[in-house]
Amino acid sequence: RIMIYNTGSDSGTKHVNFGDFNNDNHLDIAVANIFTGRVGILFGYGNGYFMSITLYVNDVGLIPNWILVGDFNSDTRLDLVFVEESETNLWVLLETGKKHFGSQTTLLSYEGSKPSSIAVGDFNNDKCLDIAIANYGTDNIGILLGHGNGSFENMTIYSTGNGSQPLAIALGDVNNDTLLDIVVANSGTDNIGIFLGYHNGSFAALTTYSTEKGSRPMSIAISDFNSDHPVFDIMFVPM
Repeated sequence: RIMIYNTGSDSGTKHVNFGDFNNDNHLDIAVANIFTGRVGILFGYGNGYFMSITLYVNDVGLIPNWILVGDFNSDTRLDLVFVEESETNLWVLLETGKKHFGSQTTLLSYEGSKPSSIAVGDFNNDKCLDIAIANYGTDNIGILLGHGNGSFENMTIYSTGNGSQPLAIALGDVNNDTLLDIVVANSGTDNIGIFLGYHNGSFAALTTYSTEKGSRPMSIAISDFNSDHPVFDIMFVPM
């Protein structure tokens, strides 16, 4: 059975994610709408049904493209982070109480970066969430190490190669050393790039693997697809 929920007229829903945002043990849905500049949540009843959307960002000047969930200030409440599709900004919304979020905070404003995808994980093993961003416009990824209080260190840049235009980013331990590594889909150079992680939250230089000329990989996933754990496999979707 398909159930349809309204996210607003001509809203252009681009990405969704889920989590329990009001601590009632029911999953809720977070929505990013690129045409209306809206970020909102449909709170779940726990029976497969959801309330009407509650908006927390309503700014036609924004183009929220990709939305992720995590506890960035160590208060056991789930927060939101999203990027703008054609701009330069990364935004965080910290949950301040049941069904309440603070104003969006700009984490980075990087000229021409055009962030296309984000991922969240603990890169330096300090039990604080960090953020990785694929920057389509500047051919690199950016790393923001979190302090666990909602603030982050300045962004560290790693090149994905000239003209690479990374569209997607994913995390996983691809070399079985218990540390998170980063995998990117480079649409402009037809390859998959891997950054192996170190204990301190830094990463080795890029290693690339061709996906064949003209493939333009646009999405990526990491998992153990052939049950040979602990070896992880990488799957990509061509454009």
